[in-house]
Amino acid sequence: MKAQFNILNNLCVALFAVGALFSSSFVFALEFGSELHGALSNGKVNLDVNLRFENVDQDSIANDANALTLRTRLGYETGKVSGFGAYLEFENTSSLGNEDTFRIPGGPEANGVARPVIADPSLTEVNQVYLSYSGFADTAAKFGRQRINLDNQRFIGAVVWRQNEQTFDGFTVNNKSLVDISLTYAFLTGQHTILGTNNDLSTHVFNASYSGFTAGKWVGYAYLTDFDDSDVLDNDTFGINFSGAAPIGGGSKVLYAAEYARQSDAIDNPNDLDNDYFFLEGGVTFASGITAKVGYEVLGSDDGTSAFFTPFATLHKFQGWADVFLNTGSPTGFAGGVEDLVFTVTGKAEKVELLAAYHDFGVDDASLVGFSNYGSEIDLLATTKIGKFNVGAKYASFSSDSAISDVDKFWLWVSTKI
Repeated sequence: MKAQFNILNNLCVALFAVGALFSSSFVFALEFGSELHGALSNGKVNLDVNLRFENVDQDSIANDANALTLRTRLGYETGKVSGFGAYLEFENTSSLGNEDTFRIPGGPEANGVARPVIADPSLTEVNQVYLSYSGFADTAAKFGRQRINLDNQRFIGAVVWRQNEQTFDGFTVNNKSLVDISLTYAFLTGQHTILGTNNDLSTHVFNASYSGFTAGKWVGYAYLTDFDDSDVLDNDTFGINFSGAAPIGGGSKVLYAAEYARQSDAIDNPNDLDNDYFFLEGGVTFASGITAKVGYEVLGSDDGTSAFFTPFATLHKFQGWADVFLNTGSPTGFAGGVEDLVFTVTGKAEKVELLAAYHDFGVDDASLVGFSNYGSEIDLLATTKIGKFNVGAKYASFSSDSAISDVDKFWLWVSTKI
């Protein structure tokens, strides 16, 4: 009888434990389900639309290029569940007219048309899709396809000027737990370019900044680039940047920046890369709101066969909007290197933001090309906001002092974000 009682007692205890476990699991499932439902139902929809006209007149090509394109990005960001979140964004670029009026130089939509290049192919793709985690204090991590903009985008950027932007596959983490210090690491496994091409990568990205000095901000970086299918692009780039501003009285302030980087071959690169990058900039922002700056940037050619290159950069931001020097993004372009002396003035008239720039483009190593100056360029920009719409006009004119063709470009656009 006692043995039967013990069996019954143990059975009751076991049933109670199972019931408690089931009950707690059921409660957890309900709570998690509620959090998940809340994350999905309380998410945010993003809509980004850009309608743009572009005209290109290039002396070496008989017919102009003209393109009217519409870019639409639609994204959805979930709320957080225990620090986890997700984002999904689709991107479509459509040509509102005949694509034979401009040349698409590469990618799945390359057309070989005998007109100047306008790098806005008609594409539909998943622009971003990633999981995020922010459960640790002052730390944000992402895994998947994502937009990456580091510093001024000279080395890694999204090329947001083009209709189809550049994104990357990989893992990124940013930590700001130390006072005035920001640490970023990324391991990139894929590059999705503005032309719709995809490159496999095994690239490490290190970027660290310190903003605790009154005089300005220090940034140090190491970009260890490995293209799985293109050994000539493999490189190790190490650099340092300092930038800041200081008041000079009367509501005005002086601006200054300096940067240096060194690039060498890496992994299986058959070439012996050994090139330098320099950037110096100074300027003044006046109490009136006008800013005047002078900058000097050098993509050096110390190895005698190639120039410093930045294959992940937002290249359109640098060396003039006419995009004459985009090939400095590869080791085979402009082997003599490029020197860019640029004067820039920005200001505002009523509600219109204005910018004017003048570039003088020199050769870093004239012995490699037989001349010392590529040419000069004037860039003009006007933007304003009308209600929820951003409206802009932009012009670039490159005048050649070498074998490069003269190029004139004009853009007119209207965009909105929700």
